[in-house]
Amino acid sequence: PRLERRGGTPLVDKNVFNGTVPTTIGLLTELVTLRLWNNADPHMRAVMPTEIGRLTKLRELRVSGGLFTGTIPTEIGLLRRLHTFACTTCTWEGLVPSEFGLLTDLYFFYLSASNMRGSLPTELASLPRLNDVRLGRGYTGALPALRVSDLLSVSGSFCGEFPASLSAARCSIGGSSCFVCNANNDSSVAGGGGGGGGA
Repeated sequence: PRLERRGGTPLVDKNVFNGTVPTTIGLLTELVTLRLWNNADPHMRAVMPTEIGRLTKLRELRVSGGLFTGTIPTEIGLLRRLHTFACTTCTWEGLVPSEFGLLTDLYFFYLSASNMRGSLPTELASLPRLNDVRLGRGYTGALPALRVSDLLSVSGSFCGEFPASLSAARCSIGGSSCFVCNANNDSSVAGGGGGGGGA
């Protein structure tokens, strides 16, 4: 495989992998950063093995390029030190696991351009350190009362009351979302166009 090292971080980038991700990935228990992206084989559709939950020292997990299919394993919730979770142009399906609510160190949460659908788990509202949240299309229902300190970018079909907990965040609302703003929340929120940081 093509390996690079940038700033002390090993990257697995721009390869032509095929087959599956081995369960032995769970043996890399000292791994802190895992980036899997830009795989050149468009036919590879791997399932993320549940053994990912053994990488308890992992701080950053980034995947992209249509590499993974199936659902996000609930064992993600075992990665209690995870700071960054970013997935772009993935073919994951289903719901965002409620186990994400266990990731109390999560700072950057980026989940866009996937086949995931449905409501976001309310457990996300318990995360105290979220700074930057970017979500793509497909999500519906009420937006959890996230505690985001900087940027929220969503493009889905959310509805209901806009959470007052987001009043201090910079918000970009796209898609067909329609929120009712609480009288005590003076944030300007609009759906159907959305500018700012796209998701």
